[in-house]
Amino acid sequence: MSGVRADEPGSGRAGLVLALGLALAAAVAVGAAYDLAGALTTVAILAALGLVTVLATDALVTRRARLGGLRRQGALVGALLAGQL
Repeated sequence: MSGVRADEPGSGRAGLVLALGLALAAAVAVGAAYDLAGALTTVAILAALGLVTVLATDALVTRRARLGGLRRQGALVGALLAGQL
């Protein structure tokens, strides 16, 4: 392990890099299969969705103790996931 706890501020940096990297990888695949416009659309949608998700998750993890019990935390994570659809 890297020694970085999930509840430390700034620990979402790796998630941001991962979200952007995966958005770019998907865009490259779409660009190879289709065209540049499709690749640009893909990266715009996936990067925005990934960034919002990582930032919201980081906020939830940072404030986990104030969110209440495990059931409420699960409901909030479920709402975050459903909001992506």
